[in-house]
Amino acid sequence: MNRELSIGLIVCALPLAGGCLGAPDPSTLPPFELTPSTPATVYGAAQCEPGRASAQFRGQIAPPMEMFPGARARVALAFDNCSGAAWQPDVVAVRPANDQADRWGISRVALPAEVLDGRRAVLWFEVTAPAEAGQYAFEWQVVRGVNERLQVPSTRVDIVVRSAADCAEPGPAVRFRRQRAPREFSAPGVAIDGELVFANCGTTPLRVTDGYALQYIGDADRDRFGLRSLALPNDVSPGSEVTIRVDARTPDAVGAYAWQWQLARDGEALGERSTSATVTVLRPFDCGAEGAPVRVLGEDVPAVVDPGQRFDARAVLANCGDALWDERWALRASAPATEGRWGTTRVALPLRVARGFQIDAVIAATAPGQPAVYPWRWALARDGEQPLPDATASREVRVRCVPHCGDRNCGDDGCGGSCGSCSGSASCEGGHCVSQGLSCGSLQWWNSVIGYAYVSSSGWYDTDLLVRANTPVVLRHDSRLDRTGAYAWGYMPEFTDLVTGQRFRLVHLRPQSQYATVVGRVYPAGFTVGISGGDTFDTGYCRAVPGCAPVNCGAGSCVYSTGSHLCVQTIVPYRSVFPSGRDGCR
Repeated sequence: MNRELSIGLIVCALPLAGGCLGAPDPSTLPPFELTPSTPATVYGAAQCEPGRASAQFRGQIAPPMEMFPGARARVALAFDNCSGAAWQPDVVAVRPANDQADRWGISRVALPAEVLDGRRAVLWFEVTAPAEAGQYAFEWQVVRGVNERLQVPSTRVDIVVRSAADCAEPGPAVRFRRQRAPREFSAPGVAIDGELVFANCGTTPLRVTDGYALQYIGDADRDRFGLRSLALPNDVSPGSEVTIRVDARTPDAVGAYAWQWQLARDGEALGERSTSATVTVLRPFDCGAEGAPVRVLGEDVPAVVDPGQRFDARAVLANCGDALWDERWALRASAPATEGRWGTTRVALPLRVARGFQIDAVIAATAPGQPAVYPWRWALARDGEQPLPDATASREVRVRCVPHCGDRNCGDDGCGGSCGSCSGSASCEGGHCVSQGLSCGSLQWWNSVIGYAYVSSSGWYDTDLLVRANTPVVLRHDSRLDRTGAYAWGYMPEFTDLVTGQRFRLVHLRPQSQYATVVGRVYPAGFTVGISGGDTFDTGYCRAVPGCAPVNCGAGSCVYSTGSHLCVQTIVPYRSVFPSGRDGCR
């Protein structure tokens, strides 16, 4: 409330002995002390310091150092008239110093009577604390007329106005009340600010000198907004609230960041956390006065991909419309007929986007499985609505044909090319060059010397043949592949001999030389199944070797086969499946 206050003063205007004009020399007066019992009066002679000021401040009774908003307090001020002229009540008054206007509910305290030169005025009046919590200066000075301020003003006293805390409900000592969060959208590295209000519902003050502070807790990175803690602006007495202003800076990287704080003492969190708000950092864009609501600023799309290839494409979009792009907005195929062609029907935006900001949208795509040229175009749409007309550019992405030969060495590569051709009398059978029958140039291992034979624990006859390492191992008869893979003994294909009807395994073949790989396929006689292993690291058996590091075995062991040989496993005795001496080359 803006009001003017008049104070009754006792003024001594006659030169009576022992009275005002007959007062003793000021230098002989005792020091002045303003107390609650001091009356509102022109109180004796002034104690003017020559040449110092026209209005010399002598004392005051200030409001309490802490007040609640709207609280009232009776105060007093004492000034000496050292101006050389009387202060007329219609001209001279006391007003708040430093343009504080009516911050304390009073704009002017008038003098109701004349104050002669060399006399002291004591004024009692009532002030009302500001409505908003904060720290306010209590400082007054004598004024003449409208603008002339007479020095010296009263000594400045900073009064803390605290909001009263509602602590009626049970809860922690420190409670979060409310906040003014920063604006949701900002550019990288710019200044932002907010305010948080906490209440002290405990029994002890939260003193700044005791290490109480506001601490950032919204992210594992405690320096996310350029500061991790902030000292309280003032002590917080029990039953009161404190308002803390936070001046911060947004991170340099685009993203959504949590704005959340908590009071702490020496780093140890206390009581309730503030509500978590979000500050979204995006690159700004100048939309101008006119234009489409969606601006496509750039794209990154591969021109050629493989069938079924997964790849990331990017589109840079700016929001120049009135709608906020929130969780309901996404990129969709611009034409309904092409929806889902690239492995997805909806590409969510990574962040919310307000007008005047841009976003990088990543499209995690999967190419169609058939080689062809496909259209590529996306548009922004809100769920349940048609896409906006401002789509990305019309493009074509070619899904190329990828030649595939695998272990084949002849025949079609699937893209109109060839995996190779066969020489001599060999023919291409299932992608492999196969000689017609057995070749006398191949080692007929079934005629080799048997080095060792026994029955394994799994019930198979295990026969070791004296076959050198690096020897191509061929089939004696047409045989069907029943099982294949690289196991503890190297590459171990398992067949059924279609002439004898017997099953057999070839053991100690090199894992990197697997030529019979299609289970269920019949491979002809003379077909090279693989290469014998011998003493190599890539096949078979754990043998202790001094100084050798362990590989899938115990300490001091290495992975080797058991020698330069070929092992054949059969269900029935070996010579029942592979009798010797009956082939044309023998």
